[in-house]
Amino acid sequence: MMRPLANTLLRNLFGRKEAAQSKQVCGGLMLATELFEGQREGLSDREGMFGISEFYWEESCGKCTPCREGTYWLTSILERLEHGQGKERDIDLLLDICSNISGKSFCALGDFATSAIVSSIELFREEYEYHIREKRCMV
Repeated sequence: MMRPLANTLLRNLFGRKEAAQSKQVCGGLMLATELFEGQREGLSDREGMFGISEFYWEESCGKCTPCREGTYWLTSILERLEHGQGKERDIDLLLDICSNISGKSFCALGDFATSAIVSSIELFREEYEYHIREKRCMV
């Protein structure tokens, strides 16, 4: 089932779908209803970020270094986390890479590629930490 990422995050925050009908800034969280993710039953928000990161890595034109290199590293780190090989420092490394991409690319792809990851870590950091520590999903 396909549904906007904004709907997913807002339902987790507020429990109501109607809040996601327009673009909003919610506690500094930029949400864009144009961004879709493949959502299957039982998909954690961390797993969703891997899919989103992989999408942006594949869509990068490669003309600017922040997107070309940054989206590759974001995807590689999230994949490592997914396979139980993550380290505690990876969470802060993801945030550092995001800060080196956001606002520094030729187009908006860099901002879009990083906003979902930063928001996910801000909202669900304990899920990332749990997965790194326990080598499995919290859900």
